[in-house]
Amino acid sequence: MTQSRGRARFGILVPFTNTNLEPDMALLAPDGVSMHFARMGGYDQDEIPDVDQMHGLGAADLDEPLRLLQGVRPDVILYGCTSATLTHGPAFDRGLAVQIKAESGAETVTAARALVYALQTLGVTRIGFASPYV
Repeated sequence: MTQSRGRARFGILVPFTNTNLEPDMALLAPDGVSMHFARMGGYDQDEIPDVDQMHGLGAADLDEPLRLLQGVRPDVILYGCTSATLTHGPAFDRGLAVQIKAESGAETVTAARALVYALQTLGVTRIGFASPYV
């Protein structure tokens, strides 16, 4: 039996209304890696998420969610909302990861950057993409 604790801890910043990321990450978690979530706000939960809503989430203050994640001393922090950072552009996305790492001390990756890394690793040069998200 593989040990369930001790290999690594992932801290994951998730939009406060998202009900998919936690179960998905539980399915994807490697053996021995624990997942710890902090919810972040920045948009109106009663509105359909659009570009303005996601833009607000990308610009939301992360001090409190990051402080809460620091309690578990994560090895890695994942910013789990692609639309929130990309509404500001790729440079913002990269800068946010740098900011989170500087504030937390943990290696950091955004969902958007993880997608870019995966495509580069696979050597993909052309893609077709469709999404229900902003």
